[in-house]
Amino acid sequence: MQKGSTAYTFQEALETDTVVQDRSQQIKDVQAFQASLVRQASVLEARVAFHLGVDARQCVLEPDQRKQGSFHTVLPVSVGPDRRVVVRVPVPAKIAESRYPGSVGHKMSSEVATYVWMQENCPSVRIPRLYGFALPDRRCFTHADGLPFVARLCHRFRRFVCWALRRPIPSHYARVVPTPLASADDIPAYMVLEYVEPRSQETAPLLLAALQGRDDARQRNFFCSMARIVLALARVPQPRIGSWQFDADDGTIRLCGRPATCEIQLFENAGAPRTMPLDETYSCVDAYVADMATFHDQRFLSDPNAVRSQYDAREQMLTKVLLRAAAHHFYPTAQRYGPFVMQHTDCNFGNMVLDDDCNIVALLDLEWIIARPVAMLAFPHWTSLEDFGTTARDDTRFTALCRRFADALEEEEEKTASPSSVGRPLGFGTTTTTTTTTTAPVPVASVFRETINSSRHWFNICFVTSRAIYPIFRHRIFPLFHFPDLPAAVYAASLLWSPDANRHAIAKLWDRQEQVARVAEMFKENAPPPEADLVTKRWEADGGATPAATDTVLQYMFENDPAFEREHRAYQESLREVDSNGNPS
Repeated sequence: MQKGSTAYTFQEALETDTVVQDRSQQIKDVQAFQASLVRQASVLEARVAFHLGVDARQCVLEPDQRKQGSFHTVLPVSVGPDRRVVVRVPVPAKIAESRYPGSVGHKMSSEVATYVWMQENCPSVRIPRLYGFALPDRRCFTHADGLPFVARLCHRFRRFVCWALRRPIPSHYARVVPTPLASADDIPAYMVLEYVEPRSQETAPLLLAALQGRDDARQRNFFCSMARIVLALARVPQPRIGSWQFDADDGTIRLCGRPATCEIQLFENAGAPRTMPLDETYSCVDAYVADMATFHDQRFLSDPNAVRSQYDAREQMLTKVLLRAAAHHFYPTAQRYGPFVMQHTDCNFGNMVLDDDCNIVALLDLEWIIARPVAMLAFPHWTSLEDFGTTARDDTRFTALCRRFADALEEEEEKTASPSSVGRPLGFGTTTTTTTTTTAPVPVASVFRETINSSRHWFNICFVTSRAIYPIFRHRIFPLFHFPDLPAAVYAASLLWSPDANRHAIAKLWDRQEQVARVAEMFKENAPPPEADLVTKRWEADGGATPAATDTVLQYMFENDPAFEREHRAYQESLREVDSNGNPS
């Protein structure tokens, strides 16, 4: 059984949170899609030549050098002996297109619009040049610099007229009709981008030494360059929470897409229900927090591997209750309606290009840049070189890094802040249909410092990474509110998650039991005995409850809820109905 480029063993398939059946089918779909791209190599080469304005014979697709990301296939194309570009193609099987038609188009529109916005508003941030793109409806656009002289002049005149009339200004991308050689009815959506050498192999050891504290100069360079990117993104305040979308009808961009993160897309592709419509935006923090909490609720209900025990289910329900209840403490009324700023929610090492001094000299991936409250600005956890459970138990290292980043933000903010460069209203050259009346600088550094001091950064991480919710709540949020002993409180508090909390707790255990049976059938193995209703090693490793604590809370449940005791006994009885081979009878 494959898991990317490696294979699951039977034991790994049982222990993983991934639904291996869906993963297996997804791998087959991705491989079939990649094969179709190779078959269309000549058309893709002609499209690249069309966008670059060169002879198609100069463009050679390199399918053996392709790279598969979380959502895209990236195909290098050589253009003559000394030039290279990449064709970035969204993979429908990775973006839940079959389950939610239109997902590829929405994601493509968002990514293109983000490139447009960055080009106009963040010239100090180096990003790959976008030469041209095609949407799923086969409409094709190319940068005005690649147009013939007369067409280029007309496009610039149109932009000027829109600016003079105070109308939305079209982007630098004009709709074009590909040459017959570059035409195909079944060509996928794509972007043609400048190739930027990642240099990750050369710079990874340098950054590792810096983050481990063995090279203070490089660590400072890294933090300061990251701070400059954060401040550049936050320079223009936004009127609401959302993401940019490219309007193919007039070439403008609009802040009218949902504020999706990488994790939302991953879970939707894995089968989680879509709780946030594609066109949903928010002008209030409370509504956004509520919808994110709903997303976590539905992901929990739809995941057959969500729980391993009764106590596991109850603790997850309790955490979701408190996720809603505690939000008002971390996002005060004064910040309910903003300020909102653009933030890169997936700023990982693979998305950066570093020089030998650990300065970030380019960003490679812009797909998860969204407008969010400045109070939700989160420092990348991966810089701690620890897993979430380790960091939650002992936050010394991560908090120290956060404070150094806050220092870098303050230093860079002092260098760049001026009435002419921070928070200025939009003017000629921008392509949005909305403007902001906020002219005062957004105090990014001071808000982030407050975030660290108030432990809000822990709460922020929970919204971005679901696997962090439970260890962070257990070790960071519960103590902050002087929460009572967890085993004693988990049952009563978990009932507030849903009127059907007891039924859901039992149902999730059945889901897990059925999933184990399906995995055993796939591997042609005997299913192991059903897992005992005790806390699993994963939770014990996070410092969670012990079996003794579980026995205590189960006894509390029995004494206070006869209905739960009946449901629990029925479930335990079902576990005894197992034949000698470990298969349900």
